[in-house]
Amino acid sequence: MYSIFERIVNLQSRGSDIYPKGIFPSQRTNSSWKYTREDSNVFATASILFILKGIIIYLPNHQKGKIAELTSNAKGAFEKYANMHGGLTYNFWQTKPSQHFPNGRLFQYFKHFKLPDDIDDTALIYIIQQRNKEEVEQLRGKVIQHSQPFKKGTNYAYNTWFGQNMPFENDVCALCNLLYLFLDADLELCNEDLASLDFIAKSIQSQSFIDEPFKVARHYASTPLIIYHYARLMGSFEIPVLENQKELLITKTLELFANEKNAMNKLLLHTSLLRFGHNMSFKMNEEELSNSKFYPFIGAPFAPFSSFLPKRIAPKPWAIINWQCEALKLTYIIENEVLKMSYT
Repeated sequence: MYSIFERIVNLQSRGSDIYPKGIFPSQRTNSSWKYTREDSNVFATASILFILKGIIIYLPNHQKGKIAELTSNAKGAFEKYANMHGGLTYNFWQTKPSQHFPNGRLFQYFKHFKLPDDIDDTALIYIIQQRNKEEVEQLRGKVIQHSQPFKKGTNYAYNTWFGQNMPFENDVCALCNLLYLFLDADLELCNEDLASLDFIAKSIQSQSFIDEPFKVARHYASTPLIIYHYARLMGSFEIPVLENQKELLITKTLELFANEKNAMNKLLLHTSLLRFGHNMSFKMNEEELSNSKFYPFIGAPFAPFSSFLPKRIAPKPWAIINWQCEALKLTYIIENEVLKMSYT
């Protein structure tokens, strides 16, 4: 485990033409196009630090010190991803100046592919920055404001996007991260929070996380990743509407675990079971984990179009952009190891 941790530490950028100091390198790729580009997004970095923050209590002091150093380095880079007008939110890509599809040859020249700020990156960064309750309350007001134009009344789940020109979208993984932030800040749940929790619960009850992963989590679109996000939220907070679905989740996760061939997916399912409170043995094969294809998040450039043909095309593998990040993959591995040790 020590060597894995050191590899994560060594992967953080010390500053280059492509990656700001504090950002972990990742790549966007599609094998159908033989397409690979270096990508300086903030999501991979925020995800790594969020996971490390969650397991830091189980680590020795020298590793705690290293995590503090990694976090400090990343915090210095977060400003590059902050809302370009000085608002409360954060973007997937750098905003000052705008760098959507960095190192690209096509998409970076089209405004259509420029992403607005989103709840996912914003929530993860707020958690890492340990924003105070008042700041999180202000952010929640912003999230409500940007969700209201799309639905009448107050019984709706939060929209993923803060932009005005993006279609309304619910993503259960992004919602899990946002609600984690609100619960971690000890906010009293409002109608919009409850509606979002209900949306998550219905995605479990209907088993759409298995049957329609792209529909319920367009930027993850993977059943193991979706279950992992359910478990990360439910393992940290007792939420009655989700606790009612826990037995179903455990049953389905065990079924999927027994049949899963991809080593990283199997690891995520095992981590989820541990977070659900279901301890079982799992011996990792480092070679299989290293060689397994794993994309912790994806992009669907055609999904925002409202016409029929792009909607049909959007989930096709050749139309998907996959993101990979070695440091994030290693962080999922070390998280699993630490959680297993916490049971001994």
